[in-house]
Amino acid sequence: MKRVVVVGGGVAGLAAAHYLAAARPRADLDVRLIEASPHPGGKTRTIREGGCVLEWGPHGILDNAPLTMDLIAELGLSARLLLSRDEARRRHVLYAGRLQDVPASPRGLLASGLLPLSGKLRLFLEPFVRARAPAEESVADFAARRLGKAVIAPLLEPFVTGIYAGDVRALSLRSCFPLLNELERDHGGLLRGMMARAKQRKARGEARRLPALCSFKSGLGELTEALMRSLGESYLGETRVRALKRQGSGYFLELTGKGPQSLAADALVLALPVDAARGLVEPLDAELAAALAAIPLAGIAVVCATFPRERVRHPLDSFGFLCARGEGRRILGCIFASSVFSGHAPPGLVSLRALLGGVFSPEIARAPEESIAGAALADLDDLLGLRGEPERLRVFRHERALPQYNLGHAERLAAIERALTRHPGLFLAGAGYSGVSVNDCVRSGRNTAEKVLCQLLAAG
Repeated sequence: MKRVVVVGGGVAGLAAAHYLAAARPRADLDVRLIEASPHPGGKTRTIREGGCVLEWGPHGILDNAPLTMDLIAELGLSARLLLSRDEARRRHVLYAGRLQDVPASPRGLLASGLLPLSGKLRLFLEPFVRARAPAEESVADFAARRLGKAVIAPLLEPFVTGIYAGDVRALSLRSCFPLLNELERDHGGLLRGMMARAKQRKARGEARRLPALCSFKSGLGELTEALMRSLGESYLGETRVRALKRQGSGYFLELTGKGPQSLAADALVLALPVDAARGLVEPLDAELAAALAAIPLAGIAVVCATFPRERVRHPLDSFGFLCARGEGRRILGCIFASSVFSGHAPPGLVSLRALLGGVFSPEIARAPEESIAGAALADLDDLLGLRGEPERLRVFRHERALPQYNLGHAERLAAIERALTRHPGLFLAGAGYSGVSVNDCVRSGRNTAEKVLCQLLAAG
């Protein structure tokens, strides 16, 4: 029997352990998952208080990832899925001092006040811009080259803030938004690429469908909690790796906490944030540790506040809003949580979820909770018209949360892969490498499990 140890009980680690455990009929495996926290899911965790569903990290998943949807069905959670309300299709951006609708179509963009006339006219030139698709280009440079600089401040920066809380002038297009890179590379431009893909869908008889945002009736924590239950006694919570050593052809882990004091592993998956993975591998390989250390992390703070409906003047008739840079706000944006998912707040209450921090304000995620909450509520009061104190207030801090796929990220990943070839049986998974969403982490876990199985089966 071969033992596989997964370190890290976030979505990627849980998924990797789940798929490895499911492979027992074709591979004689002993699978163990080690998680330092008392709770599964890493940053994908739900707090349920007073009838409110409060998310630590991600607020939902898109239903356009078949792997995640299949996993949900396999766990018996399909009936628990909750689609976002119609209001969530509408989004706002804070720009030029006021909340403005984000256009949902090209026609809407032309009628919007977010772009000057020159910026709107520039959009018509996109199909005629010569394709270059350089090997590496920032998100901002790509947008300026193909769509014009006018789109960056009111549209691009807020959109990217909602995903990475990063700097569009530093983030790599190829690593953050590979589809846009492919559209230009394969079809010569964005409009041409979208038209070509629509034609391909039509030829296959597929209807065009926009992905829908989903959660569960009791929040995203339902997914991670179900994955933990599926592992049974293989899940070792409140157990931390104190040291990692090479032992023969495998690895030896010294542990502390509620689980065993040590474990030997034929294969080891580190499904950890890149800084935590770096700390464990440094004694094994300084070059691998250095490559991991080169991936920056941005801190984020989440403030969840609930109010009686009559004490918020704004109609809250959308998903929420993101703030353009230069608006003088501490918050990055706010999700109208009770408007997005029915049942995530009791009748008569509204739930707001403000985000703060990111690469331009890293100090916020390290500030005292009172300071974070005060900054969020001050901005929300100005923008939404709050009256009185919130009935419920929670602050969740993630000081080193979001990986930044900055320029050169692909080369850093290549350096990590080269280093891993010196350590057979050692694998990395998680949001630090090829996607930060829940769907990306499920895919990372599945792909890593397949790599482990291939290597173990090949070794006999």
